[in-house]
Amino acid sequence: MLGNAGAEPLVRLNLLDCPGARVMQDDGRTYIEFCAAKVFEGRFDQTHTPPYGFRLQIEPFIQISTFSYPV
Repeated sequence: MLGNAGAEPLVRLNLLDCPGARVMQDDGRTYIEFCAAKVFEGRFDQTHTPPYGFRLQIEPFIQISTFSYPV
């Protein structure tokens, strides 16, 4: 059994309508990349990417990692 009664979640995210989050799919993986507010200008899309943030992989398994892109 995975979990305990009354235990708090490891990660709690509220990303609805968040300009700093995007869903990505590549090489059979699905993940959400997100960053803190005001880290970069514009929306998080293919033309505007933040310099760093977190990646929550949801397929084929759950994994949390950091990422960075060249600026």
